[in-house]
Amino acid sequence: MLVLRRTTLKDEPSWNVQSWIPSLDPLRGVAALAVVICHATSAWHLANSGADSVSSTILSWLGNWGVTLFFVLSGFCIHLPQARAFVHNKHHRVDWARFAKRRARRLLPTHYAALILAAALGIFVQTELITAPTVASFTAHVFMVHVWFEPLFYSINAVFWSIAIEVHFYICYPVYLWLRERFGSGATTVFLLIAGLLTYGIGSAFLRGDSRFVIQHLFLVSWWQWALGAALADMYVRGKGTQWARLLNFKFAPAFYAILSIAVGLKDTTILSLHIRFWILPLTCGALLGSLVIRQCRHIPILSNAGIYSYSIYLIHPAAFAVLFAIPGYKALPAILGVPTTFVLAVFISWGFFLLVEQHFLSNRQRAAEPVLALTRSN
Repeated sequence: MLVLRRTTLKDEPSWNVQSWIPSLDPLRGVAALAVVICHATSAWHLANSGADSVSSTILSWLGNWGVTLFFVLSGFCIHLPQARAFVHNKHHRVDWARFAKRRARRLLPTHYAALILAAALGIFVQTELITAPTVASFTAHVFMVHVWFEPLFYSINAVFWSIAIEVHFYICYPVYLWLRERFGSGATTVFLLIAGLLTYGIGSAFLRGDSRFVIQHLFLVSWWQWALGAALADMYVRGKGTQWARLLNFKFAPAFYAILSIAVGLKDTTILSLHIRFWILPLTCGALLGSLVIRQCRHIPILSNAGIYSYSIYLIHPAAFAVLFAIPGYKALPAILGVPTTFVLAVFISWGFFLLVEQHFLSNRQRAAEPVLALTRSN
């Protein structure tokens, strides 16, 4: 006789819900540093050298890995306060004016300062990441619409495209909450994944040239990645998960998913014009984030510090590269010296930008929640 075993609350994995999650800052830091490493090795063409196919593939993959991890993290962190509120009051309504003001203060002044710096540098120095500005490109960046025009997509500062996509996520957050309220966060993530696949597929099948590129890079294609992070936030604040959460809660889960997410990039399988690894990567990055917060991993001081100013690292490292490359003979350095030197100096220059600009736009609550930053200042 077949006996079905009923799953009880005791069978479900559970964890303590923390007001400050120590693993988030190191994860931000790792994501930002991964992008810098990718761009530094690319500048010396190590990622395409072919000397070691595995290491070169991983080096070139780190940029995609870091950006995808940022998207998932963004969904988790932006939705986390609302997820906490919904736990206490299922009829909670978001103060959208306050939300917009806080997001604008946190994101825009630092971004516009970096935009002005990159545009000024681009007049005199052009690199793979920094290009000369035009009135059209600068205006498009100000209004975060440069990603709608293929010639402007990577203009001025090549990494700014992802900031525009982030802003589009924020603008559509009310739509996400509407969907979540009616269908739940898990079903909404699946729905947005299907919408992303359809958008990408339509662009691939029916469009060519600039239009095809723009459609394939619309925020609709990657919105599900952000939603995945938000779904993880909903799961986290409940303090318990379904049986699926057991996949995130074994001893070496963070290390396993970190390695797996990077290993995904080793083989680029294409099915019906879809690069499969780009659709698997958000799942492994989400698993990495989920395992870290569920298992309540401790922060790593040096990575936590990098995480605190990861936004500056991400925005400024292309400009830092341009300054370094303008030094006569700098690009003639052998890669074994040029790559680590550029990496270290770019991170240091980004720290200076953080002190001059970004730190002034942290809220008091954010300052209070950053013990590593407070410790750094006291020393």
